[in-house]
Amino acid sequence: MKKIIFASALMLAATTSSFGAVKAGKFGMDFSFAGSLGTWTTRSMNDGPGAPNFGGMPTVGLRYHLTDMIAIAPSVGFYTATTTDNTNNTIATQTKTTEVSRTAWGFGLEIPLYLVKLNAMDLYIAPGVGFAPTSATTKTTRVDGLTTEGKSTGSYISVFAALGLQVPINDQFHVFGKTTVGWASGTTNPDTNSNPADVDDKSTYFGLQSWAVGAIFYFN
Repeated sequence: MKKIIFASALMLAATTSSFGAVKAGKFGMDFSFAGSLGTWTTRSMNDGPGAPNFGGMPTVGLRYHLTDMIAIAPSVGFYTATTTDNTNNTIATQTKTTEVSRTAWGFGLEIPLYLVKLNAMDLYIAPGVGFAPTSATTKTTRVDGLTTEGKSTGSYISVFAALGLQVPINDQFHVFGKTTVGWASGTTNPDTNSNPADVDDKSTYFGLQSWAVGAIFYFN
């Protein structure tokens, strides 16, 4: 009986070993597409502009494995989109179209901690921080052709933990997926030139933040 238990333990160790498949000293670049959960779709209590609702942000980063267990992964992402809302108004002083252009950068730093290797997958958690400066330009055109334009800016910080799975396709090419949960806070500064009554909109959030899928290309 003891021999059977010992053999079973050896088999389990062969398929579920400590840390990940990537060893210390590996260095690579990752490309991912990140989407939003919670934070970016939460509006403030006073119905202000709230945090930007990102449909998706392409992100590029670096990943260096300090040890078999610990890596460091800085990243940067960019998002831009323009939406136009047309109306059926016919009175000269009424709004005909509203065009909103939004841009945002995303800067992040994660420390992936590879906990266990599950067959072909490496399970890791990654504490991290993020910073996202944003801007939005709103251009309004009336039926009579008069155009007004306003701009708002914002900045958001977050502290989070990511839970991810990394799958090696071969030694140089890996794919991964992750989701994050944590705390975020931000402020949107409206264009007081167009409306002096506007005030800064502040919001905080704790919960699910984002998801991402991508690939890592190791150089060594």
